[in-house]
Amino acid sequence: MKLTTISEISKKLSISTRTLRYYEQIGLIESIKKDDYAYRTYDEAMVTRLRQILVLRKLRIPLKQIALILKSENTAAIIDAFQQNLAEVDDEITALSTIRDIINSFISRLKESIHQDIKLSLLDDTTLLEAVDALTVQKIPLKEEKTAADLQVASETLLKLTDRDVRICIAPYFSMPIKMFPYLL
Repeated sequence: MKLTTISEISKKLSISTRTLRYYEQIGLIESIKKDDYAYRTYDEAMVTRLRQILVLRKLRIPLKQIALILKSENTAAIIDAFQQNLAEVDDEITALSTIRDIINSFISRLKESIHQDIKLSLLDDTTLLEAVDALTVQKIPLKEEKTAADLQVASETLLKLTDRDVRICIAPYFSMPIKMFPYLL
């Protein structure tokens, strides 16, 4: 049986030794300790298991679900875990599609304001802000959750906006650095 050290695995799979130790701590993998050797070593079965974990992590599956998937012999439970992740991905796709529509709307409105030589204040548009409010930031866990239906309503609201719904503010010229107003970019 060939054993591989933690540093060799770390280099080979481009994963930190700290992450490997954490995976071992939470029970995803197990190291084999030799009496005369101070370092953690892994057999081929653990290397294969680690590769499986890394594939599942790339699919954005949480570690708790990975543990369930790897330990469960119940195929229905594994299917449920994957379906839950699929639903989350579908929700994120919907959110990203809405975000794309909103940003495209920003770009269109800003291009129109350039041709009309007026300043456009997108962030004062309450209708637009209500549409954006239906979105949640995916990377920051928030207490509130928006459903796909909420996102659909936000998208529909955005698509219904007309030129009458846009508030145009004419501001005098001032020499403030553009970095101060990143939403105008």
